[in-house]
Amino acid sequence: MAELRRSRVPIAGAELNGGWQEFKVMLEKGSFDIYQPDATMGGGIGDAKRVLDACRRRGLGFTPHTWTNGLGFLVNLHVYAAGPRDHPLEYPYEPPGWVPEVRDGLLAEPIRVDANGTVAVPTVPGLGIELDEDELLRYGEKYFEITSQGLAMKTIRDKGLFTALRLARKRKR
Repeated sequence: MAELRRSRVPIAGAELNGGWQEFKVMLEKGSFDIYQPDATMGGGIGDAKRVLDACRRRGLGFTPHTWTNGLGFLVNLHVYAAGPRDHPLEYPYEPPGWVPEVRDGLLAEPIRVDANGTVAVPTVPGLGIELDEDELLRYGEKYFEITSQGLAMKTIRDKGLFTALRLARKRKR
């Protein structure tokens, strides 16, 4: 990516990266002109804001990527609102199937785009997330449960064996 960027091809990306450490390497290598972290996948709002700040210091573009559901859209909309908004916010809208009523199915009200093509940033607590309790009961299900063994394996995969062992020793103390 960095090589392509040096050849004057504007590059945007990083939407599926997993957190600040990955973004930091990309920033150090000069991989993108526009960074697009997704706060729901890439380390949360804190890491996305950290990428935003690093982009500002380096004169790089920033706009979150949000191609999940209404919950992810609202999370990334708030990250977007914290920045300079020099680039459009990408969000899921792909009729006939991927429309607000489907994308935002667990929200009390779908997120609407106004006639100017903008979305109002909610000002109510909780990032403006208000769940439709009936839909949550109907469609919501626990799809992930972690055991202590599962957590250990995840830590090894994400942080490495030595870090996992160090954390286990620390926990025993």
